[in-house]
Amino acid sequence: MKGKCRVDGSTKLPLPVDLPMWALASLSVTRPQLRALLGAPHVVETDPRRTCGGEEDGWAYVLLTDQRVLVVLDVTIDRAELFGDPPDLGPILLALGILADDPRLVPHAESWAMK
Repeated sequence: MKGKCRVDGSTKLPLPVDLPMWALASLSVTRPQLRALLGAPHVVETDPRRTCGGEEDGWAYVLLTDQRVLVVLDVTIDRAELFGDPPDLGPILLALGILADDPRLVPHAESWAMK
């Protein structure tokens, strides 16, 4: 993540967000790295019945482009899922300061809707 994070001018969304949201990419990142980028999570889920067995951190924004963004970090495996509505990864990467060629970024071949 060598770019500049630009979520400061964005509007924080309450969680849980209204669905659908589209899963667009995964990012290998640690909790300290993502918190340094985005600040304190908007929500921390510690109930393993609501996660894949570990803790999850979540952030949600409306970008200046009116695109909704959801970032969910699975702390157990150091992997964040990037969701957007509409399903366009470019503005999300720009807002988060993540370069499209970052080797930790894995765009999904096809986006899928979380409903």
